[in-house]
Parts: sequence; structure tokens; C-alpha cells
Amino acid sequence: MRSALALAACLMIATWVNAEDTGQAAKQPPAADAVLSLCGARLAKVFDRVGVPEDVEASGDDDGGVDLDYGAFGFKIKDKTATACFFWKDWKEPVKGVKFGNTKDQVIKILGATKRVFKHKDGLEDYGWDLKEPDAVLWVFFDKDDNVKEIDAESK
Repeated sequence: MRSALALAACLMIATWVNAEDTGQAAKQPPAADAVLSLCGARLAKVFDRVGVPEDVEASGDDDGGVDLDYGAFGFKIKDKTATACFFWKDWKEPVKGVKFGNTKDQVIKILGATKRVFKHKDGLEDYGWDLKEPDAVLWVFFDKDDNVKEIDAESK
């Protein structure tokens, strides 16, 4: 029920703001560090810094959050807080030095060894690195060829 209310509230806000000509389409995407800095931020700060999302939908997991989609990046919102941020393949600049298409070996060379490894049933692995600013874990997801396919940061 809470997730349905949160989703409805986000959609109402997005619709209301989009009804005005805000010029969001002409706005440059923020730098990767600016997106990362919003991990753990309140929803109002996210809207203030990056504007209204292109889309809002219920998160794919069962915790009741919503996902804000800004095209090449996005946020997971739960209890009015950005608990995670996402960078997808359309993101053009490096995130903490990591670029889409980098190999697993290149990422380890850039970020160093990690003790956080999530192994999937299909044999794929995700690697995580602790960040100090923000206090989050940077997760790098690899495809079957061991190339970067997604980069996320999850608030601790």
C-alpha cells in the first residue's frame, strides 16, 4: 500500500511539474559524482538537483520503493530517500574511472581488488567497492563477456 501511495505521489508531482515548461529537456545531464552525491539524499534534494524524471515506476524488488528514470541514470526511492542510484549503458562519462564496456580486469585495475562479490546462478558476478563519499557501495555489473553493463551505488 505504501509503495502504491509513493508511486502515485511521484507521478502526481512529475505530471504537475511537467505541465509547466521547465526546460528540462535542454538541461545537460549532471556529472557522475553529482549523481553519486545524491545517494542517501532526500527526494526533495534529488528533484532540486536533477529535476523531474522521465519515468517513475515501482521497483522490481519487494521493498516498496519506486525507481526514477532520467534516461541514462536513475534513482531508487524508498521512504522519500534515494537509497540507490543507477547508471545505464547510455551514460557517457566514467563513473569513478569506470566506463561502460571496460573489462572486469580493467575495472579491478582502476578500483582495486574487492571482497564484495555477488555470484548469480547463471555464473555472472557483480563486484562491489566501498565508497566514502557518499557512504555507499559502488556495484559494477558485468555481462557474459565480462564487460561492464551497469553501474549502481547503494546507500549503506
